[in-house]
Amino acid sequence: MKRIVIPFFLVSCLGFPASAKKPAASLDTQLGVLLEALGRCQLTGSAGKTFVIAIVHDNSVSSETVEAVKTAFGKLKGKQVDGKSISTVVIPFENSKDLTRKLRLTRARGVFITENNEKIVREVLVATRALKIISMSNVPDYVHWLGVTLGVEAEGRKPKVMVNLASCQHEKITFDESILANASVYF
Repeated sequence: MKRIVIPFFLVSCLGFPASAKKPAASLDTQLGVLLEALGRCQLTGSAGKTFVIAIVHDNSVSSETVEAVKTAFGKLKGKQVDGKSISTVVIPFENSKDLTRKLRLTRARGVFITENNEKIVREVLVATRALKIISMSNVPDYVHWLGVTLGVEAEGRKPKVMVNLASCQHEKITFDESILANASVYF
């Protein structure tokens, strides 16, 4: 009896080997899932030749992080949203009025929010709601707690789409039922 208890006790205290954990999905994969979900929703906003996604960040975010997001979107050039090829523009956050002006000038139809502080995320949402453009992030708490419309949970190899329905109403976005059936939906 003692021989069984000791190994069980050691395994329970030390945990399982690190190799047993599922690797997180890459940024490329996460953004691919976001773009796939975007392709299956109805968006408002200005029509143009391309679907412009603004990558919004504040000065505390490292340039490496911003470049990684831009590069990951660049790898998805063949994907289309709303029948249009995607393009990105990087916009440093200064304040919500300035952001609203820059989003209008770039004709952005979507905003990808990098990891920022809560106050900045809330101010970015003021701009996306005023312009009726979609907010996105790969930070799950932003969708769940702060009201970003579209997100992705990166745990495991296959990320899961997250949709905040209350924010969909603010940004005038309607998702295909097949996306909502397989997504984590918040109200």
